[in-house]
This record gives sequence, structure tokens and C-alpha cells, in this order.
Amino acid sequence: MNSRESALSALASAITGKTPYSELHIDELRKPNLSIRIKIDKFSGSVKFGLLGYFAGKITRGTIAFQNIKNLNSSEAKAICAAIGTSGASGMFTMNDDMNKIERIDFTNYELKDVYDELNDVEKGDVIILGCPHLNVDEINEISEFIGDKKLNKKCLIFCSRKTYEEAKRKGYINKIEKAGAKFICNTCAVFTPIISSLEVERIATNSCKAAHYIKRFHKVKINLKDSNEILKESFK
Repeated sequence: MNSRESALSALASAITGKTPYSELHIDELRKPNLSIRIKIDKFSGSVKFGLLGYFAGKITRGTIAFQNIKNLNSSEAKAICAAIGTSGASGMFTMNDDMNKIERIDFTNYELKDVYDELNDVEKGDVIILGCPHLNVDEINEISEFIGDKKLNKKCLIFCSRKTYEEAKRKGYINKIEKAGAKFICNTCAVFTPIISSLEVERIATNSCKAAHYIKRFHKVKINLKDSNEILKESFK
């Protein structure tokens, strides 16, 4: 994993073929300086891992060692990475290494609730936003299977790459979701696009801690943060 770079510094590196020898390019700085131990039973789901990442990003900019992570799937991995980068500047973490000699913090239900209360404002949203970071084909398939032949009673915007959209469409996942009333938006960010402001709503439901953080700040709306299946289940006609 490379150091956190701004758009301008990354562009400069691309043009020159060189980058500063600093941060995660230095082996010593890739070693964790903080261990976070999960002390919650049945810890799973992208929202919970997003909350863990958001918590971790706020308390250190160095490499983080997470303890007690089991069976991390791609959606959960994506959620924790995105949330760490949202709340702070840490660019790397490890999992389940022996880190008894560094500072250790427990992540309990208390910390989970504290971070959740910071990001969540309301019980329901007027519009659903999924795909921050962009959804992959497997996640689109899961949504398709969960929706089945049901219809949505509110606007639902799903963000993914054009390549992902085309592959999911070829596999038959897209049509079912679009028939339910959802709309796919490709190759743009779910939080910085003016599409969000144009919705003219006061509450947005999302399963993304990254989206919750930025939409609240940039578009001045209240957030309902839940797993995608919970959001969709409450939105069927």
C-alpha cells in the first residue's frame, strides 16, 4: 500500500516517474504503532466494519493493527479501507498479528455506538444512495437477489463503474434492479456529484460510512446509516 497522496502530488509523480521517499515508502513506518482489538461478538457487515475504520482513522495517522477480525469479505474490506481514509490519514493496516508490545485499544459496543451516533441522524431516508465506494458485480448480484420481483417506494441511486455495470448487465443482475425502480449512475463519485443536491431531500439512507460523512457535510442533509438489506427491506411497496 502506498502513502496517501493528493491529486496534485500523484499527478506530479506520474509525470516525473518519481515520488517522495516518505511515509509508507519507508519500511519502518509500515510497522503498526497502534493495535485495535475488536471486543464485540458476531462482528460482521459493511456498516460495522465501516464504523471500525472510521473510529481507527480518527485516532491515528500511522499503520494500524486490527485484532480479532475473522472471515473478512470483500465488501467489509472495502468498507473499512474507505472509512479509515475518510476520517483520517492512515494508509495501511494489518490483521491479527501479534502486537502485544505496542499501544492497544479495545473497540467495544460503546465505541461502536459512539461512532454510529456521530454519523447517523435519522431513522429513515427519503432517497437511497448505495455505492460509496463503487459497488462491485457480486454486491450488485446480492441486491438483485434480495429485491427479487419487488418494487421500491422511493428513489434509489446505485453508483458503480461503467465496466462493472456492463458485466452485471450481461449476467442479468441489472434489469431486475432497474425494474424495481433503482437507477444506476456510472463513473462518478456518489458524494461529490451535484446529483445529490438536485434531489432536494432532507434525509438520505446509505450503507456507507464514507458517504454518511461527506454527504452530511457537503450537501447538508441528515443521514440514515444501515446495511443495504435493511434499507431496501424498509423501502419495498
